[in-house]
Amino acid sequence: MLRDLLFRLAPIALLACAACSGTGQPDIDYATFAAPAAQAPIGADHGWTVTLDQATVAFGPVYFCASESGSATLCQTAIGELLTTTAFDALDPAPHALGTAHGLVGKIQSASYDYGIHWFLTDEAPSPSTVAPGGHSAHFSGTAQRGEKKHHFVADIDVVPQFQGQRAAPSQVASATIAGDGQKLDIQFDVGQWFEHVDFNDAPAGVDPYVINATTAPRNHGAIVIGMTAEAPPAFVWSPAP
Repeated sequence: MLRDLLFRLAPIALLACAACSGTGQPDIDYATFAAPAAQAPIGADHGWTVTLDQATVAFGPVYFCASESGSATLCQTAIGELLTTTAFDALDPAPHALGTAHGLVGKIQSASYDYGIHWFLTDEAPSPSTVAPGGHSAHFSGTAQRGEKKHHFVADIDVVPQFQGQRAAPSQVASATIAGDGQKLDIQFDVGQWFEHVDFNDAPAGVDPYVINATTAPRNHGAIVIGMTAEAPPAFVWSPAP
């Protein structure tokens, strides 16, 4: 329920959202799906071509806001939420059910969300969801090739909120006017774009597989995190339910 959102956001958001209660706006619910892009060739830095064999991504919760995204780090006016966290196969273009979003009618202008690692106000430190693959936001495996050079790799990616009470992606454009029931939401992911700035020249010779995580390969780990949150974030698309 929206009450859960208020307790999880910082006091400034709590005060702002408290003023929105009792407006008479009807509650609505709509199904939400992850919609991965179909697999396509992935080009990475310095001419490397990436082929993914596995891509498991944990996503959620998501909070929808009536305020615009921008420099603000918190939702000023909550209008909806998807409280579930779900892990899905991001290489399978079939829709994956993420749960039911609950909210109010009205205009959505931004969203904030986690990738399976949360830092709620009641928590002393960030912690992964039970569905996070291996305790991470995402797990990938595959190969990178350039000419005759080839690297097998595994990547465990942690998209961690920077501040207590904040989401890992605190403010992203998401535009819709929710008029009532009969909606569905597709959240579109293109994991190939997350690897575009990974530099496989950093892979050590003779090491198989090349392990990418925050400790072993911080620069490439950071490139994937930036792809997930800033350069190629998910797109939120509302449409009439079939």
